[in-house]
Amino acid sequence: MHMSDSTTSVRPSDQSLPAGFAQHTGSLDWHHMQQQTLVNVTTPVFNEETRLQGSIPKLHEFLSKHCRFKFEIVIADNASTDRTLEIARLFSEAYPAARVVHLDQKGRGLAVKQVWSESQADVLSYMDVDLSTDLAAFPPLIEALVSRGFDVAIGSRLLKPSLITRGFKREFISRSYNLLIKLFFHTRFSDAQCGFKAITREASSGLLPLVEDNEWFMDTELLILAEKLGYRIFDLPVRWVDDSDSRVKIWRTARGDLSGLARVQRNFAMGKYKFAISNELRRSELREER
Repeated sequence: MHMSDSTTSVRPSDQSLPAGFAQHTGSLDWHHMQQQTLVNVTTPVFNEETRLQGSIPKLHEFLSKHCRFKFEIVIADNASTDRTLEIARLFSEAYPAARVVHLDQKGRGLAVKQVWSESQADVLSYMDVDLSTDLAAFPPLIEALVSRGFDVAIGSRLLKPSLITRGFKREFISRSYNLLIKLFFHTRFSDAQCGFKAITREASSGLLPLVEDNEWFMDTELLILAEKLGYRIFDLPVRWVDDSDSRVKIWRTARGDLSGLARVQRNFAMGKYKFAISNELRRSELREER
């Protein structure tokens, strides 16, 4: 992680990351890195027996062709009551790189936190099961962490609106919510809610213990804390198509998000994160000394 008083959220230009893989630079042994680096791809699901059957084979095929690192696909089942768990287990038998984690309690944030906390991967990521985000954005998302020194990488639907297909209501709610985040916390990352994110294991170990939310607000809370603690965030414009069969309860989720924003703001006001901030400053100083 890189600590500084300057802006931590970085928006790439069209030319800042190639669509392909990073080039060999300096004395780094990229072949060795490919063999050693493990990338986790977590997909949280609740009653997704239909979409799961199409998305996991598509995801596995894409990663096999385009991810230059070893990878694991983790299907995180949130107490599904349909055949989701059964189907997920069939995929884990069919694909050696896939496995299933079952939770008896619902909560997308809970699922992501549990899988990330237990994984031994060097890079941890998650994406929504509907694969609304174009998978072509995944390699540059991971390269930002592995090759360019970023700590967190996020897909953004707001940097290039021309790439996005969705209705007016969801567009308005999304932009209003992200504006509220900026008003509350003066953050610079562009899109808190896109279900397409990655983080280094080191950053995850420092941030996840601070994240209280177990629902949809989890990744917003993670991003706010990451930026405020000085982690470098890579903001990547993505191509995204709205899923008309989305299970997100918009107004219920909005209430939870507003409550979460107020809670995190209170935590900052009460100095709850001071210890974490001082710890990260010390770690940064030690890395710079090396």
